[in-house]
Amino acid sequence: MIQTPPPALPQIPFDWLRFMDNDVMPLVAVIVVGVVVVLGLQVLMKSPVGEAWAERIRRKTREKYGEPGALSGEQAAVQIEAVQDQMSRIEAHLGEITERLDFTERVLTKKDPNLLERP
Repeated sequence: MIQTPPPALPQIPFDWLRFMDNDVMPLVAVIVVGVVVVLGLQVLMKSPVGEAWAERIRRKTREKYGEPGALSGEQAAVQIEAVQDQMSRIEAHLGEITERLDFTERVLTKKDPNLLERP
């Protein structure tokens, strides 16, 4: 086996004009078109036409889903009934706690004669 140095790699000339035409210019064109489209949409949406579109979308949304935050009569009645049930349970629990507190106070304030007399 004869060992010789590896052959030199061929020099490939870099063509800057082809690089600019094939790689850089399409990228620049996409960026410029994107910026123009975004600016155009911004101007259009702030115009009366954009405001009319927005109002139309809002109206259709209200028709489909109702007023935001507003409840129908049945939903409000169900929620009010649930709150009243919860309040009655809380009041019953509070009454029980009050009775227990009164009982505990009576027991603690009661003087037991057997406790005072120790041999």
